[in-house]
Amino acid sequence: CVTLSSTEAELIAAVKTSTELIGVSQLAHDWGLKVVGRVQVDSSAAIAVASRRGNGKLRHVRVGNLWIQEQVEAEELSIKKVPGEWNPADLLTKGLAKLKNERFTNMAGQRFLDGRSEVCPNLVG
Repeated sequence: CVTLSSTEAELIAAVKTSTELIGVSQLAHDWGLKVVGRVQVDSSAAIAVASRRGNGKLRHVRVGNLWIQEQVEAEELSIKKVPGEWNPADLLTKGLAKLKNERFTNMAGQRFLDGRSEVCPNLVG
């Protein structure tokens, strides 16, 4: 999506995440599990838009993206602020210091390995 502001970009990401989160919550409900979705966003402005009714002073936002406001009001999901120090999304969107890179990699259940995979073809003749 092409956006005209960082707030709009964060809002669109929160809406897309919310749709998938509600789908997973409903699937869990079908299995007899009570799950409440929580979307973590690092933009205070996007959280403010999702937590109110209407677009306020925000411009160029598609009406469909305000759907998230109804979901928050109906308590189908909640929007919470995630501090930048603990935002694993930064792993793939920003250049990070080694310590942060390792922390976020561990949070994602991944690890760094050295060398070349044994199943990788040898392309050097």
